[in-house]
Amino acid sequence: MMHKPNNSASFNRTWNDFKVGFGFIRVYYWLGNEQIHQLTINDGYKLRIDIVAEDMNFTQEYTYWAEYSTFIVRGEANNYQLTINGYSGDAGDILDVTTMPTVTASPTFTIIPYGYSNALP
Repeated sequence: MMHKPNNSASFNRTWNDFKVGFGFIRVYYWLGNEQIHQLTINDGYKLRIDIVAEDMNFTQEYTYWAEYSTFIVRGEANNYQLTINGYSGDAGDILDVTTMPTVTASPTFTIIPYGYSNALP
């Protein structure tokens, strides 16, 4: 669904860019919210996130993973609302709504407007 190997590619994009997808499959990409919705609309999908991180000196690589047994993205009329549950892995459950105050129980997709560099509240 997404590949961003470094910070050279900007993901500061418009709603429509995230809706239809963007990028280059061998470099960086976002599959597109509408495509993800179409893939997950009938339930029965898992989400696996693989993270590769390097230390500050770029001398050691660390790998982590997270898997969610339930993964559904609703349509644009519902702002691509995310339903996710059933965490396992060693990356930590950053989407756990009971322990993370910045994650809502039914998060919807939003973008940061162009020129706004601060994080959303």
